[in-house]
Amino acid sequence: MTTTQSEEPPPPPQVVIRTAEINRYSKESGIELLFRILAIITIILFPITLLICFRVVKQYKRAVIMRYGRITKDSPAGPGIIWMIPCTDDIQLIDLRTQSFNLPPQEILTKDSVTVTVDAVVYFHIQKPLHCLLNIQNNKYATELITVATIRNVLGQHSLYNLLTCRESISFKCRTEIDKTTTKWGVVIERVEIKDVFLPFELQKAMAAEAEGTRIAKAKVIESEGEIKAAENLKEASQMMMENPHIMLLRYLQTLNSIASNNSATIFFPFPMELPTTNTVRILSIKYILHNDNFIEKCLVLISILLVLITFPISLFIIFVTVRQFERAVILRNGKLRKNKTYGPGLIQYLPCVDTIKYIDLRIICYAVPAQEALTKDALTVAVDAVVYYKIEDPIWAIVNIADYKVATQYLAATTLRNALGTRKLSEILVDRPAVSYQVFGNMKNLTTNWGVKVVRFEVKDISLPLQLQKTMATEAESSRLANAKIIVAKAEIESTKNLQKATKLLMDNPYCMQLRYLQALQMIAGENTHTVVLPITPEMFKGLFK
Repeated sequence: MTTTQSEEPPPPPQVVIRTAEINRYSKESGIELLFRILAIITIILFPITLLICFRVVKQYKRAVIMRYGRITKDSPAGPGIIWMIPCTDDIQLIDLRTQSFNLPPQEILTKDSVTVTVDAVVYFHIQKPLHCLLNIQNNKYATELITVATIRNVLGQHSLYNLLTCRESISFKCRTEIDKTTTKWGVVIERVEIKDVFLPFELQKAMAAEAEGTRIAKAKVIESEGEIKAAENLKEASQMMMENPHIMLLRYLQTLNSIASNNSATIFFPFPMELPTTNTVRILSIKYILHNDNFIEKCLVLISILLVLITFPISLFIIFVTVRQFERAVILRNGKLRKNKTYGPGLIQYLPCVDTIKYIDLRIICYAVPAQEALTKDALTVAVDAVVYYKIEDPIWAIVNIADYKVATQYLAATTLRNALGTRKLSEILVDRPAVSYQVFGNMKNLTTNWGVKVVRFEVKDISLPLQLQKTMATEAESSRLANAKIIVAKAEIESTKNLQKATKLLMDNPYCMQLRYLQALQMIAGENTHTVVLPITPEMFKGLFK
């Protein structure tokens, strides 16, 4: 029995030791399995990570990288493969190639009050990508607006004649004026080409009549000068005929033979006929309360900090925000300014439940002022549209002193433009557009200073007149050109008459001269397809021929 009891199974402690070994082995296997899974996931995601971290920049583009909103380098990256951090970097691609846009037909009033329609094409490229990104919103749209305004202003300072004859110089002046503004944005204007100038149909007829009158006048003067030279030669020939009268008879017979060889029967000799063009803004003062030991405020801050600590992993993505290079952030804590300063660019920290962030874009903003109907000083209604460029100079003032600086600036531009137009006559507005633009610019600059807004530029784009007034001005321009054509023809008649008078004096010195001139006229008329020849020649003119 004793032997049988000694052969019993081993005690339980050995079984406990084996169970602990099994549990330890299981834990080690689980950790190893977890690492294997992570390794497999890393290997699988590695190609995708490579695709995300590396970007390709084409030869004609440049990349501006902003890390936490700040520019990482003083010069843009590219072309080629560039490296980036997906969660922190923001890439802006800038195209450096020459771009073009076609301006739609614009109705423009010239210096001499003629309405013409002009279209143009503009070529430009971005020379400084950093300036273009940081200094201007939507560079292409801003360039189009400044181009339209500048072309209207430049063409409005020229007469129609200069516009038609000096297109190249006007295009060069437009390019120079536009380039002065866009250079600050990093944009270079290569060419500005005026494509076509369309005139009203009535004005085309008047200009054609004026051109025709000018050419007719020139032809008459040339013809009369030819009469003088012909008279001098005829005088020389008549002196020879005085020596021998039979020469005139032979010349007369030659003329008759020339007339007879043509199919002419009747020619009439008609005799000449005698032709007879402040709103006051109330500004709220700024009062900052920066240091106020308020118990409730401290409690709210402590509660926010506790909430942040409790939800720390999630809060990491909430309490940090990125302010881009061209922006500034104004933080209001419980409705009050956090400090008397702005934040950014870069990564900034705030308390989500207590702080409110206002982002302010510091780049130049362009706004097209819609057409404003205004009554000029001489009681004429005109519609004028414009474009205004402005930027935020003091972000704190732009938030504290004005409810909506964009809307306020737009309304101020419209009202200031109306006031400026009301102080000038229509003729002054049409002739001196830059003066109107400068007046509005100065008034707006003074009124927006306390808003933290700085007006950079103001340009009058178009001046539209009532249809009836346009017709009246077109009629006036047409009448002026028709009158000018008549004056040109009349002056040519005077010049031609003076030349004919000189020729007559030369011909009257010798009776044979006038006879030769008549014979030349008969020869010219004989070549025409007429049917009757009438010779208003008195017998006295040829009495010397039959002696």
